[in-house]
Amino acid sequence: MLLFDVSDYEEFSDEELREHFIRTGDKRYFRALYRRLEPLLFGKIRSFTTDAQMQEDLFQDVMIKVYFALPRFTGQSKVRTWAYRITVNHCIDYYHRKKKQAQIPIDLLAETLPDESAEVTSQVDQRYQAQMVQEAMELLPADDRALLLSRYFQHESIKSLCDLYDISESACKMRLMRARDNFKLVYSDMIQLVQWLVLTFLWS
Repeated sequence: MLLFDVSDYEEFSDEELREHFIRTGDKRYFRALYRRLEPLLFGKIRSFTTDAQMQEDLFQDVMIKVYFALPRFTGQSKVRTWAYRITVNHCIDYYHRKKKQAQIPIDLLAETLPDESAEVTSQVDQRYQAQMVQEAMELLPADDRALLLSRYFQHESIKSLCDLYDISESACKMRLMRARDNFKLVYSDMIQLVQWLVLTFLWS
């Protein structure tokens, strides 16, 4: 049996490796893609946890998801961008399981909420505020959630986001604006609900 040598596949792009794997079922193409994606995906996982064993477990979980999802990949983005998003979303789930309370991203709230909403927010117990941030994030579309998490929780720069999504700075800022707007709608509704509940309790 010949030893696998990833250099034999250097001539193939990520997309070609994926296409050959899907067409032939030859796992050597997937193994080459695995080796190529490992530094990018493992690097992102390290930003979520310093636990070496957990890093390994998360990476294996991600690659299993990538393996079974490859046949459904539509090609609307680069393979590595698509796999990176799977990694971020999987780590978000881990992040929420690990954190009993979500941290409050002050920059996100400051850039998202108008003055009157910010004033209401300041009146809400921080324990509930953290919970509402977490719940609002979970209600967002996956792409919005991943983008906001990378920008405001993981503190990725605009440039790194542009490189990740392979888009211009103006397009990146536009996506961030739309994601913040969606977060604002969900979070503001939660604030109003809390206000109503507080008033109902006080006047009951």
